[in-house]
Amino acid sequence: MNALPTQTVRSEDQIRYQHFSTPLDLAGLVVLLAQAKPTDDVLEPGAGHGSLVALLADVKTLRLNELDLKRREALQVLFPAATISDHDAALLSATLEPGYTPSLILMNPPFSRSEGRGGDQFAAVRHLRSALSRLAPGGRGVAIMPDWFTTNAALGKTYDATLTGCSVVGSYRLDKCYHKQGTSVAVRIYVIDKKPAHARPTVIARDSVAPLLDVVTIVPRSALSEVRKPAVSGAAKPSLFKAVRSTSKAAPAAMLAHKRNDVLPVRFTSLKVLRPLGEQAGVYLPYRPSRIDLQDAGMHPTDLVESVAMESIPAAVPPTPTSCRHCRHKAGPSMDSARSSRASTRRQAGS
Repeated sequence: MNALPTQTVRSEDQIRYQHFSTPLDLAGLVVLLAQAKPTDDVLEPGAGHGSLVALLADVKTLRLNELDLKRREALQVLFPAATISDHDAALLSATLEPGYTPSLILMNPPFSRSEGRGGDQFAAVRHLRSALSRLAPGGRGVAIMPDWFTTNAALGKTYDATLTGCSVVGSYRLDKCYHKQGTSVAVRIYVIDKKPAHARPTVIARDSVAPLLDVVTIVPRSALSEVRKPAVSGAAKPSLFKAVRSTSKAAPAAMLAHKRNDVLPVRFTSLKVLRPLGEQAGVYLPYRPSRIDLQDAGMHPTDLVESVAMESIPAAVPPTPTSCRHCRHKAGPSMDSARSSRASTRRQAGS
């Protein structure tokens, strides 16, 4: 490793988007801890140039997700058999196709930058949560995480919430493994099996990968668990006492339908830049459609709010509509005029 050149000269994009290639020895450690199998469906949420998966033995399927176009094009050349995607890794739980549950996930997420947010101190946690939500029951994830992601008093709740339903079978801290990449940041490596168990193991700390190899423990993989589907009740069996138990059902109450207005096309434009936030009140924010601008949209009859935590999850930019949907139009004040009126009312009430 000492003979390899440094990567201290970095482009503006590498600095802006936190593109730090995983050091070769660290990538080897991650693959060793992963214990990949030929039957594995492997996902790397932020693949970069594929440093983590390049050392893998043959697996069943390989899925590489990467936002950066140049790196994505490189992945297509380096891994022609892999499925390449360009989703926001913080939203993989919602954007990947339903039913896709990888059995092995390798990841080295950006530590403090999110797509759509820019600077984001919890970016790595969002990526890890999203990835674990997709991991198959009994599957394994190996993640390189920032040094602050630990069980200390300040962030213990965040740690526990992120790893709910999982067991951490290996926890390691490396102090100087990124010095050749131009940064002195310390990192933690977590080996996570998706099965409920102990999530706070003893942490083994070393300066670099080489001395860690003497004390690292290779934990065998767990067996994958099948996702249980709810049982479908069969047809009721005939009974001699059916006539006794049977009672006539009450007739449904008559209801009058509300008066409906004309059916109008729903037209909207996508917002690449998030709509500005409203004024926070306690742990709540005024709800607003953050990624779309609805033409001639009326305001909701009552105030809508969302928690600050809910708002912190960015909505994806919707594609430009190729067809026009319709819904019934209800006349009312515009969103902007209604919002201004309510804000004025609240100010008067507080004065």
